[in-house]
Amino acid sequence: MKRRDLSETIALYIMSRTTEELTQLTRYSIADTFKINKSYLSKRFKEDFDLSISNYIDREKAVRSRILIANMERVTVEEIAQQLGIAKPQQFRTKFKKIFCTTPGRFIHYTKSPE
Repeated sequence: MKRRDLSETIALYIMSRTTEELTQLTRYSIADTFKINKSYLSKRFKEDFDLSISNYIDREKAVRSRILIANMERVTVEEIAQQLGIAKPQQFRTKFKKIFCTTPGRFIHYTKSPE
């Protein structure tokens, strides 16, 4: 498998996990699944995508959070963080804002506001 193909395969693997599986995903578990060294995985992924594998997983969690917010009638930031396996809601807020340039609370308000 070509180097870039490996990174793309791993990216697809991450995106195809259920939300529950995504909460358990680490570079260690991915390296084990693909039978490669965790340092090699990190280096290749960073070179190919200019993003660490941990940040890629965080981005996928952020994308999933928007889907969860849209599909839940009433939702809090704490509930979303919990569903994504993020122990501290503030950590979720920080990552969400970094990725989407808005807070999850504002996103919830915007998506749940009557038009």
